[in-house]
Amino acid sequence: MKTIDVNNYSRIHIGTSTTNILNVVLITDLELGDKCVTDPFGTNKMRFQHPEMFTYSLKKIKTGMYELCITRSNIILCQSTAKFFWKDGWTVELYITNIPHEKKITCDHITRLIPRNYGCVDVNISQNEFKIGIVVPLFSRHKYVETFLSSLIKSDLSDCLIVFIDESMTKDVDDDKKLVNYLVKNICVNNSIKIFKTVHGNMFDSIIVGCDLASIYCDTLITIDSDTIHAKNWVTQSVKLYYKTLQTNENLILSPFNTINTKKHVIIDEFDEYYTKNSVGGCCLIFNKNIYFKLIRCGLISHKWDTNLINNITNNNGLIIVTKPSLIDHIGFESSGHRTDNTQEYDVAIDFVCTHNQ
Repeated sequence: MKTIDVNNYSRIHIGTSTTNILNVVLITDLELGDKCVTDPFGTNKMRFQHPEMFTYSLKKIKTGMYELCITRSNIILCQSTAKFFWKDGWTVELYITNIPHEKKITCDHITRLIPRNYGCVDVNISQNEFKIGIVVPLFSRHKYVETFLSSLIKSDLSDCLIVFIDESMTKDVDDDKKLVNYLVKNICVNNSIKIFKTVHGNMFDSIIVGCDLASIYCDTLITIDSDTIHAKNWVTQSVKLYYKTLQTNENLILSPFNTINTKKHVIIDEFDEYYTKNSVGGCCLIFNKNIYFKLIRCGLISHKWDTNLINNITNNNGLIIVTKPSLIDHIGFESSGHRTDNTQEYDVAIDFVCTHNQ
């Protein structure tokens, strides 16, 4: 039986297999939880692992030793993913993440919850329990980041855990990125975790690490871009509406940003408190952790992560809604790199009214 030394909860390297059932022994000083999830894999912009290909059964043998049984299902795969499963077993290098029960928040513990050598951790926590986890990926464009942070700290962040993931110093470092890094290091936000990445992984990588981390402590997850501004009550109002509407569709995603871009993000129907749409961008997304592990996490694999996410929601008869009115707005006139054509329609909110100074 294969033996694997486990130093972190995140990205445990299982490897390949020639059989559909693989048993391994995990040697670790960690207290593993009973939930393991498959880390997304692939390189093509639209290749992501859904539905879940693997089931996991974990049992503790003795102190420091666990037995993990991995079973590959025989579900029908999309064509782009089938190349990894054309015979028994799997040819993809399988990585998994364990979701522990322990919820303490210290630098040492957080370092074990993120991939090994992923980055430096700074923790500023005054409570142990949170309802909402907000994940903020950062990279460049310091003038937007400065405005974003100024707006964010004026928001009502009650019961929120803020996870900043900064990769400004990982690629093409210049004065702009040094300023981003400086701003994140020096902003004082209560109940926050700051992770300063050492290796570039792009936005989708930051989101998956941040959401994995936040899901341990919070039932509701929010991703938000660092080129946005916010109404003071954007979190509380959005989350309240999310759970009110969740009663009508369990596969629900909400955005507090109703963009004027009617060519791409079309309004389907209008209600008193929200609009339904065919799609939304990744500017700010709100979902619960069940939907995250069921439909969202598997698509966090490329620069098309937001497209993957929306496709998975719509393909599973989900519901996409935006608040009425918008509770955030997009200020990033200059692209962060994914859009090079400056003549493209710029996404701004139709009906945002800034209230963070009220």
